[in-house]
Amino acid sequence: MTNIINTLKTLYAPPTAEVLALRELEQSRRDLLAAQTQQEYSTKMVEFHKIKIKRLSAFLKGMEEQS
Repeated sequence: MTNIINTLKTLYAPPTAEVLALRELEQSRRDLLAAQTQQEYSTKMVEFHKIKIKRLSAFLKGMEEQS
């Protein structure tokens, strides 16, 4: 019976400062990974659009020269 009471106390006790800090650290690491993924995506999208603009500009220039 004492074991059950101790288990319940442990389950409902407020987390310690160390546990809260560890949770925040883990969340910050996940947030960093997500931000790095977004950064990589954005960098590639900028590169994609620059190449697309260059390709379309060259195409249009070629069309003007044919006219």
